[in-house]
Amino acid sequence: MANDDFFLVKELKKLTIYFPLGALKLASDFRKRAIEVGKAEFENQLNTSKAMGELAVNYGLPQVKAEVEKYLGLINPLKAILPKKTSQTTPNPEEKQIGQRRFLNGSETALDGNLAQHSNLDFPIPDYDSLAASQVINRLESLSKDELETIASYEMSHRQRRTILSKIAQLQGS
Repeated sequence: MANDDFFLVKELKKLTIYFPLGALKLASDFRKRAIEVGKAEFENQLNTSKAMGELAVNYGLPQVKAEVEKYLGLINPLKAILPKKTSQTTPNPEEKQIGQRRFLNGSETALDGNLAQHSNLDFPIPDYDSLAASQVINRLESLSKDELETIASYEMSHRQRRTILSKIAQLQGS
């Protein structure tokens, strides 16, 4: 039995003294090594990210420029056929305002620029402002070039719906 007691004391000494001291030493060494490995991995990922970013900019920038130029190539013909948008603050010497109405060379226009609903202007599409773009597009093919120009001018100075302006440009080009 003394042998068993000696064995138990020896094991108890290992578990209560040697094991905690050894674990602390290993943890300290492991902590230092873990920090080194973590730092190296972080720097490696950071360098990889920088390289990928530079690659994306160097490769992607010419493609973005090409797409922008393609877009401008579509827009410039529209700019050429559509009238320039004028500032509403620029006074027109031939324009007189009486109450809530404007008169330009004897014809009446709405003060807020809402031309489509004004009866005196004979707008090509009745109730234009209440229509969705898809409804307007369906009616464009039956209009004359002058009527298309009127719609384009009005649309450019108001809602600027691309689908309508593109369809008008397409019809005017044909």
